[in-house]
Amino acid sequence: MQEWDIQALSQKVADILVNLDKIVTNVSDNQDSLTKSLENVAALTSSMTEASQQLPDVLNQMQRTMQVMETTLQEGSQTVNDNMATFAGVAEQSAQLMESINAIAVNMEPTVAEMPETQALLNNLLFEVNGLTRQLRQHWLLQGGEPAPVPGKGPENNGLFPPDESLYDPAVPPPVEGEPKS
Repeated sequence: MQEWDIQALSQKVADILVNLDKIVTNVSDNQDSLTKSLENVAALTSSMTEASQQLPDVLNQMQRTMQVMETTLQEGSQTVNDNMATFAGVAEQSAQLMESINAIAVNMEPTVAEMPETQALLNNLLFEVNGLTRQLRQHWLLQGGEPAPVPGKGPENNGLFPPDESLYDPAVPPPVEGEPKS
């Protein structure tokens, strides 16, 4: 017995029993927690079973979606490739158009600078034509059968063309209607 050292062995057995008692006490104290954990594991297992049953459908749907996306991308890529020549032509035409517009702008710049002066000259010309037209309307030779101008009162004057009073001689009778106009 001395060879086996019973006392040391019995001490180890006692320590093992004490530890086993602590484990059993711990297990009994945590029995509710263990039960809840086991229930949660059972619920998780059930959910995973349901999910694993739905997983093939989800994977099939994802595969179909990926095929549709791949087809769409291929078609879009083909469309872009088909239209690249057209896009290049449009870009080239746009560049030529911009060059033409720039050339026109450069050519128009001197003309635009002269526009105010040209407009002023045109306005003056129109003003003179208007005054001359009014004077011609009042001239006795052009009035036809209208009454002669009042003596002492010449035609309207616009300030540009002085009236010729000798043309408005009150002693000369106006032409009679039906007579030829000279």
